[in-house]
Amino acid sequence: MQKQIERQIMLFTEATGVTERAEVIHGTLFVKFHNPEDKEWFRISLKNFCKIFINNDTGVNANEVGDEFAYDIVPAKDETTWNTTETQESNISTQLDLQEGK
Repeated sequence: MQKQIERQIMLFTEATGVTERAEVIHGTLFVKFHNPEDKEWFRISLKNFCKIFINNDTGVNANEVGDEFAYDIVPAKDETTWNTTETQESNISTQLDLQEGK
């Protein structure tokens, strides 16, 4: 993400008042909420904000990462529902363990 867009997203995130902590790492917004139930409201609000102020063709993908949530800004056609499954790396590790008889 460009630094100006990252700054706009961080200002929006702080203005919501629902986050305990937020930072952008490698273009992904990581957020820890005061109340984790705010995760979907925040995703929809972030999407609407981006559509209005950044690019109308915007979608937001979200993933649970421990006690944090990761949000990626994507083209609307690439938007998916919440990803709560194991990471691909974890799946590969599990398959290797199974092959080795662990």
